Amino acid sequence: MIIESIKITNLCSVKEETIPFDDLTILVGKNGAGKSTVLKALNYFYNTSNNIPKSDFYSENVELEIVITISFKNLNDKAKEFFKDYIRNEQLIIEKVIKWNDGKPQGKYYGSKLKNPDFSKLRVAMEIRDRSKTAKEEFVKLKTNPKYSNFANWTSAGDVELSLIDWEGNHSADCVIMRDDGQFFGFKEVGTGYLERFTKYIFVPAVRDAVDDANESRGSVFSELVDLVVRSSFENNDKFNKYKEKINKEYIEIIKPVKEHQLMGLERGLSETLLKYVSETGVKLNWQENDEIDVPLPKASIKIKEDKYETEIQNVGHGLQRAFIISLLEYLTFVQKSKELIDEEIAESGEVDSQSKEEMNSSNVTYPNLLLAIDEPELHQHPNRQYTFRRILNDLSHKDKPGTFSKYQIIIATHSPILTDISNFEQIRLMRKIELDKDLPLISKVFFSILDDIKNSLNTCKNDKTDYYTGPRIVASLKTLMNPILNEGYFADLVVLVEGEEDKAAIEALSMFVGLNLGDNGITIIPCNGKNNLDRPFAIFKSLNIPTYVIWDSDIAAKNEKEKNAEKNIYLQKLMNYKNVVDFPNLVEANFACFEDRLSTTLRAEIGAAEYDKYILIVMKELGYAKKDFGIKNPIFIHRLLELAKNDNREIKTLNKIITEIKKLSKRNNEK
Repeated sequence: MIIESIKITNLCSVKEETIPFDDLTILVGKNGAGKSTVLKALNYFYNTSNNIPKSDFYSENVELEIVITISFKNLNDKAKEFFKDYIRNEQLIIEKVIKWNDGKPQGKYYGSKLKNPDFSKLRVAMEIRDRSKTAKEEFVKLKTNPKYSNFANWTSAGDVELSLIDWEGNHSADCVIMRDDGQFFGFKEVGTGYLERFTKYIFVPAVRDAVDDANESRGSVFSELVDLVVRSSFENNDKFNKYKEKINKEYIEIIKPVKEHQLMGLERGLSETLLKYVSETGVKLNWQENDEIDVPLPKASIKIKEDKYETEIQNVGHGLQRAFIISLLEYLTFVQKSKELIDEEIAESGEVDSQSKEEMNSSNVTYPNLLLAIDEPELHQHPNRQYTFRRILNDLSHKDKPGTFSKYQIIIATHSPILTDISNFEQIRLMRKIELDKDLPLISKVFFSILDDIKNSLNTCKNDKTDYYTGPRIVASLKTLMNPILNEGYFADLVVLVEGEEDKAAIEALSMFVGLNLGDNGITIIPCNGKNNLDRPFAIFKSLNIPTYVIWDSDIAAKNEKEKNAEKNIYLQKLMNYKNVVDFPNLVEANFACFEDRLSTTLRAEIGAAEYDKYILIVMKELGYAKKDFGIKNPIFIHRLLELAKNDNREIKTLNKIITEIKKLSKRNNEK
């Protein structure tokens, strides 16, 4: 089973947010935006200890509960059987609630069940230790309602609870999803929990926080990953698997008669003893099912050789530590691929008969999913290694093959555009701080894109071609645009999309000229290789709530494609939500600008043709350019040209208007 979403309430800067999970989920955002809070929520959920500081409560308000709610999906048959009372619409929803009691945090797990709200007061009363006096009073009140008048008279709190459960099972339409009593869920084998059988979590912290953890002790990220590699190596060992099968078969033969014949005797004896001390009580025993005995695997110690010197991993540099983690993950992808090849060869050879296939498919082995969280995986890694790491993460997360784990689900928090991908924009979760109340700390909000929403927003502007874009077509077309420069848009406070390098150079040059520092203001200018490629990045960044300014050429001078260019111009104006569309706009608006022909043509017209040509020749000579077409793609070249124009009191109106609108948009964004 894998995570569908996590809802976080009152943890650090997150007041209340739900973050959907993908096979690979990528958290981006500024420092302090809330990325680490999402990882912290996972740590708190999967960690049974409750060592949580007061400062982790939103605004340090310990009167409020921290609630971490995880929705699991894709449950296998065993998970469905274990948690059958808690599954609704194929989902298992678990909450960890953390309260501040008597100066320290206390955490408890809750499942979600269909419950009747009318029974809430009675259930609360049954928790009061006053020999059921309050509970009996509430029970009498409940029976005055005609809907519950046929309940049997009070015998014991246990019998009444069974009656309530029975009623809820037969009247689901009158029930709502509510927390259970918090007694059944956890990661250790307590009650009917057993979550750890179906989901495992490993957290790889940022290296700067990992030094204390970099040892061979049980529970360190290094030892856990090495254990996974060792386990994966033993999975295809026939002798080892046959030994496990033999041990488990003998165990079942021993335990089965005990379960059948001794359970009732134990239950009766304990109940009789308890009655001596407390009246109206009893003991109900249920054997917890054991899937199999986990035969321990050999442990591998971790030492690293560096320059012919062998040492413990905590003694090597951070870069080598992180490289070792990447190597372990890459080995796991290799193992997964090897298993697939073996299975394919067996299937093609026909060596497995139909009965054996059926036995293999009905195996009692339960494979949990692995949730792997990595904070800043790019740290201390060369850019080429980051590309490799992105491939590894994609390979691992997109494999769905029973083995060491049924599924690898990965979440990373990153500041690297290399680890993001514009064609996989649905993986991105952008965290941003906003103001909730002027007297309270800023809160973190999450923004994400949905492919269908992007498709619909584009097709709505396509005139008669309302089915022009399909989901697969959008993803495929984005792969041709894929580059780290475009991915930088995820990390920008403001994106300026332009057709090409010429436009980029002009905007950068004038920004320098007027003293607008693009980097300091979080403004990223992204060339998209033509106006045909402006629409999808714009729709994606808009859906992520990233302010975006778009600049393109109307191309009125391109007579051979005049009708086609007019259609493109109208489409882009509609996408910008502009009402007064024209075939060949020459506009500077709040969120877009377009030149009637090309930017260089507009510059030449506004400066003056003769002067423009003169300045071009001067700058070409100064900077050593043989062709002006190369020069006008260089911001230094354009900056010098603008400087010469200013010295002659030549005004560049259109570019100045564009810079003014970009500054306004940047200011509005910073004030949010």
